Parts: sequence; structure tokens; C-alpha cells
Amino acid sequence: MDLSAGKICKNYKDLKSSRMDFDSYYQVLHNYFYVESSNITAKKNKGAEINMLLDSTSLDVGDVLASGLANYLTPEASKWLYLEHSNPQLRDLKEVKQWFQDVTDEVLLTLSRSNFYNQMPIFYKASGVYGTAGIFCEKDLDDGVRFYNIPINKLYLVEDARERPCEFYLKFEYTAEQAISRFGNKCSQTVKDCYANGRNPDKKFEYICYFGKRLERDPEKIDTQNMPIRMVWVETETQNTVQESGFNSMPCMAHRFYKRPQVVYGYSPAMKALPYV
Repeated sequence: MDLSAGKICKNYKDLKSSRMDFDSYYQVLHNYFYVESSNITAKKNKGAEINMLLDSTSLDVGDVLASGLANYLTPEASKWLYLEHSNPQLRDLKEVKQWFQDVTDEVLLTLSRSNFYNQMPIFYKASGVYGTAGIFCEKDLDDGVRFYNIPINKLYLVEDARERPCEFYLKFEYTAEQAISRFGNKCSQTVKDCYANGRNPDKKFEYICYFGKRLERDPEKIDTQNMPIRMVWVETETQNTVQESGFNSMPCMAHRFYKRPQVVYGYSPAMKALPYV
């Protein structure tokens, strides 16, 4: 049975509560290695952490690691991606090789036209500092595809039995205007009234975006309500579903730098370097 909006909210609260120790650790790492990212547990102005630092060494090492990983793994100026058929009997056929070559070129061209190469250094730095990084991919009318990094303070993961991320809980905060522009009449009356009255234009409303496998679906249908991956937007205050859609494959990806058994979140080089900092 697919998760209800109320169950999604409850799961989110449980995941947030169970990660409190990690979040405290993330805040310390943020203070020394990644001050331009969002605060995790503290509420203070951007850059206030710099007053704690004696020099910029700890800030530089995160950038150096991210730059090195980007240049080594996904260099924009090199052909770093290569596709081939999984069947050895078909792999060496000229027509098959040419088809996969064409697909490889098309994929690289699509990535170069998108914001992929702008987002990957951020993804690598988050992984190197916090040990866990998440990124979301969706279709884009202008660029074909677009990528969005998910800040660690808004990302909560669930693993399957093979210790792979299988469910993603993402936290978003929208003003009334932003919520109305995205969800329309599905918004709660409180959001509609806030938008209509024009009061508290900076007031934020919390939403949870859930991604997971769809258990109840008709595989014969190809509409978004029957795709293998389920996306649900829930307004946390009312616990109502404001939007539901689907994907053929998981649009969210998570990376753990050092993966320990039965631990959902990863460990990072910055955690090892923290005592020296």
C-alpha cells in the first residue's frame, strides 16, 4: 500500500529525529569547511562562522577536493562517459557499437547544454564535507534537463535491504506566492488567505517532497499516476497532498563518500580532518 500524506509526514519527523546526532556534527563541519552552504541546526547570518577561523585553510581544502573530483570524474573538456552493450556477443557488432557511440555523444551534448557542470562541484564538495550528497534531475523545456543540489539539511534518506537509497524525503519552504504559483488551488486555505491578504510576504510554509517506489499501479498504463517511481508533495501543516506525479526511474541520486554497514548516511574526509582544524 502506498504511503498516505499523513504517513509521509510522520516518517519525515522520525527520520529528522533519528538524525539529530549527525545534524550536530554537520553544523560543526559547516562552520569550518562549508560556510557558504545552509546552516543545519544554527540560525545565524551568512558568513558569521568566519569569525571562528584563524585562516582559510579549512575553507580551501573543500574547494580543492571538489575541483579535483570534478576534473577527474566528470571533466567538461574531456569525453569521460562511454556506453556499451552488456551482452558480449552484441558488444563488438559494428552497428551496435555505432549506436552506443551516437547515444554517448547525445548524452554528453545534453549534459553540456544543461547546468550539470555547474552543479557537480557543489555535489562533490557536499560529499567531501558532509559525507552525503544528493542531487535531483528533471526535464527542462529550455535545456532538456536540469540538475538541483539538495542541501544536507533538507535531505533525508531511507535504504533498502541492499543498502541503496530507495526513498527520499526533501524539505522545502515556500512563501505563499511561491506555493500558489507551484500548487495552485491545491494549497490550503491558510496559504490562500496569506496570499490574498498580502500580509507577512516573507512567511514560509513547509512542504515535503517524497520520492519512492509506487506499490499500487497498473503497468499497462503510462500516465504519471502509474509510473514505477512516485513523487508526492505534502503540506506539513495540514498533512494534505498538494501534488502527485511519477517517473520511470528515480530522479534523485545520493552519494555517500565512505559507506559504513547499516548506517544510512556517509562519512567524509572532512570528518577525519576536523580534529586537526
